[in-house]
Amino acid sequence: MISIIMAVLVTLLLSTGILLWHTRRRLHTVVTQLSQARDGNPNLRIRSHSRDESFRQLINEINELLHQLQMTETGFQKSESARKKLITNISHDLRTPLTSVLGYLEVLRKDSSISVVEREQYMDIVWNKANMLYELTESFFQLAKLDDDEVDLRRAEINLSVMVKEIWLSYASQFVVAGTEPVASFPVEELFVNADRTSVERIIGNLISNSLKYGATGGVIGLSLSQKENEVLIEVWDQGPGIAEGNLLHIFDRLYTVDSSRSGPFGGSGLGLAIARKLVEKHGGELWATSLPHVRTSFFFTLPKSRFIP
Repeated sequence: MISIIMAVLVTLLLSTGILLWHTRRRLHTVVTQLSQARDGNPNLRIRSHSRDESFRQLINEINELLHQLQMTETGFQKSESARKKLITNISHDLRTPLTSVLGYLEVLRKDSSISVVEREQYMDIVWNKANMLYELTESFFQLAKLDDDEVDLRRAEINLSVMVKEIWLSYASQFVVAGTEPVASFPVEELFVNADRTSVERIIGNLISNSLKYGATGGVIGLSLSQKENEVLIEVWDQGPGIAEGNLLHIFDRLYTVDSSRSGPFGGSGLGLAIARKLVEKHGGELWATSLPHVRTSFFFTLPKSRFIP
């Protein structure tokens, strides 16, 4: 009887030893692979052929954690790259008009031979460039506030039909200077929205300005206002060079127009469309674009229709 008990004890001890040895070996493999992942191999995943369900679950959880860490690192790298690119572009956008301002001021300060007419012309240029700097810094400030959700909407009932017509007419002189034919379409029925007037004016203004910058060569710039079931739809369009199909998803990136927005002699920080989209989304609407180069490039946005009945 004693010999049987001893045999069982010896078997248990051997089995336990073997189990502990295998467990230690598996854990050593896991630790080694985790060290490799920590030292710069983010694609590494731990493999296990263990029959132990608990051990397999542990490995699955570790692999999921490694995946999440890799995604976080990838997102951080993209964010850091975008931040550096934004700083570079901000510096470029500020330096260009500032250099011009300093150049003309230097001439005005040192050259006493320039005529009164030339002096006035130079002062006009300095004034325009300074306004560009102001508008650019205001755009950066506005986008920063939108990113931090610090823009409060002062909603009120707005007759959108009247407001859009007023905004459209305010660009009449710019259409003449650009050599474009303005084409507008409005519904007979007046449309109302509950929205922040300043924000809606900025959205429409940014879209019209965008078409003037990049689509004026097409000779026509248009605007239409219509209604859907529970929304109003505004479209700003032109017949300019357009946007490549593969780039349509990126045009609302604040850096996009710096690189390749649309063909044309105009630069830009890419902030106008980024601000417009954030303001539209803050109102509960959508902003998107379609483009058939030299035929019709359109920017659409929606706003929830007001329940107000005049």
